[in-house]
Amino acid sequence: MKIGVLFDKQISDGGGFQIEYAIINALNEYSKDFEVTLFTNASNIAFEKRLPNLKFVYLCSGFLGKIYQILGRFFSLLERHCAGFYFKYFIRLDYFNRLLKKHKIDLMYFLGPSALASRIEVPFLFTVWDLQHRIQPEFPEVRLGGVWERREKLYKHALKRAFAVVADSETGKRDVEYYYRVNPAKVISAPFIHNLQEEPDKPTTSNIKEKYSIDMEFIFYPAQFWPHKNHVTVLKAIKSLKARGVNIALITSGSDKGNLPLVLEKAKLLGVSDHFHYLGFVSDEELKQLYRQALALVMPTFFGPTNIPIYEAFALGCPVITSDLDGIRDQVGDAGVVVPPTDEHALASAIHRMLEDSQFRSECIANGKVRSSQWSSHNYFERINQLFVRYDAVMQNWK
Repeated sequence: MKIGVLFDKQISDGGGFQIEYAIINALNEYSKDFEVTLFTNASNIAFEKRLPNLKFVYLCSGFLGKIYQILGRFFSLLERHCAGFYFKYFIRLDYFNRLLKKHKIDLMYFLGPSALASRIEVPFLFTVWDLQHRIQPEFPEVRLGGVWERREKLYKHALKRAFAVVADSETGKRDVEYYYRVNPAKVISAPFIHNLQEEPDKPTTSNIKEKYSIDMEFIFYPAQFWPHKNHVTVLKAIKSLKARGVNIALITSGSDKGNLPLVLEKAKLLGVSDHFHYLGFVSDEELKQLYRQALALVMPTFFGPTNIPIYEAFALGCPVITSDLDGIRDQVGDAGVVVPPTDEHALASAIHRMLEDSQFRSECIANGKVRSSQWSSHNYFERINQLFVRYDAVMQNWK
C-alpha cells in the first residue's frame, strides 16, 4: 500500500510545524510495512536527508506545477473576496489530485486540517487539532476574514468522507462527535508528539538571563501572538506580583500574528514593559535552554483541548502553569497548576508558589517527567499504523 502524507508547513509556523514534523519523524523511523510519500514544499528540501525512509515529492515542481503556482499567486491577490479564495482552492486541488494519481497513492494522511481534504479523490485520514471556531467563535482569528465559514465547509465535508479521524485527546474526540455527528467508531484519540527531547549528557550551552540581560527569575511563554494566547493576562499577573514586591520577567517567543503591538501597548500601560522580553523565532536548541532555565511555562491560553508546549515542558523539566479548561486539565494532571484564564490574581499566586515553594516545583517537574514517559512517538505511530493496517485489509477488495 502507498500512503501519501501532506507536509506543507514552514518552520516559522510554530506549533503546527512542530506537530507535523514530529509525526513525520515517527513515520520515517517506524513505518516499515508501507511505502510513505511526503508531499511537501520545495522550501522543505533540507529535510530530505534527515528522513531517508520517506519518498519526497515537491509541490509545484515541473512545468504544470509552475503554471498552477502562478495561477494560485494571481488568485491570492483576490483572496480577501470569497471568489478569489475558492478559485485558488480549486486550482490547487486539481493539481494535487493529478499528483496523487501520478504517484498511485492509495491512502492520504493529512497531518492537520488541510482544505485539500474536502475533495480529494483518494480515501484519507483527517487530523483535527481543535474545533475552537465552534466553541469560542468570538475570537477574531476564527471569526474574521471568512475563517469561520472556511473551517465549517472543510469539516462538514472532510469529517464525513474520512476513512478515519485523528483527534488530539478524548476531549477532542468528543468535540468531533458532538459538533459534527461523526460516527464514534471512526474517531481515535492520539496525543500529539514533539521533537524536543531531553539530552542529559549535553551541558547547558548558554545562560539565558545573562544573554538577555535579565536580573530576575523569568517565566516562559512560547506561542504565536494571537488574541487567544492571552498574553495580556500574563502581563496583568506580573503587575500584580510587582505590587507585592515580587519581580518576575516574561520571555516570549513565536511569530506575530497581528497581536504583538497590542501586547506591547498593554505592557506599557501596565507599567511592566521592562519585565517583557520578546525574542521572536528561536532555534530548537535555544528553546530547550529557555524551558530548562525558566521558573515555569506559563500558558493561560483560551484554546485547547491540548497544547504542544505543555508536552515539551514536561520532557525538559519545566513546571507548567496553564488554563483550567476541558482537555488541558486532563493533559496536565498533577504535573502543574491550572487556573481560570481570565484570573490574573490566581495566575500571579501560582507563579509566586513556583517561586517560593521549591518542593512543590520539584514535584511538578517529577510528575511531568512521568507523564512525558507515558507517551512516545512509537506509541503515536502504533495508533496510526492500526488505521493503515485496517485500510489495507479493506483495500484488498478492489486492488
